Amino acid sequence: MNNQQFCNNLVHYRQAAKMTQDDLASKLGVTPQAVSKWERGIGYPDLEIACAIAEFLHISLDQLLLEKARITESGKRTDSDKCPLSCLIQFYFKQVRHSFLICY
Repeated sequence: MNNQQFCNNLVHYRQAAKMTQDDLASKLGVTPQAVSKWERGIGYPDLEIACAIAEFLHISLDQLLLEKARITESGKRTDSDKCPLSCLIQFYFKQVRHSFLICY
């Protein structure tokens, strides 16, 4: 997962849902400027908002954060496309720089 991939995915799936930045911002309770910053890679939503984005766009969090899934001829995703929890945690530690309390 790279920074630009999240930005590209957000734009792609928002437009596929025929939503404007204003529409998505309104649903999330944030400003359109926040959505614009996320799409330009200037800032990133916190985990709770990222989950809400995925829900509003009717996609999984993996689809929002990861490269587009590569599908094999049998119709299954390749192993390299699976998103372990560590991938999500790593993304937020690197990009958002929030502190997380991880409980086991």
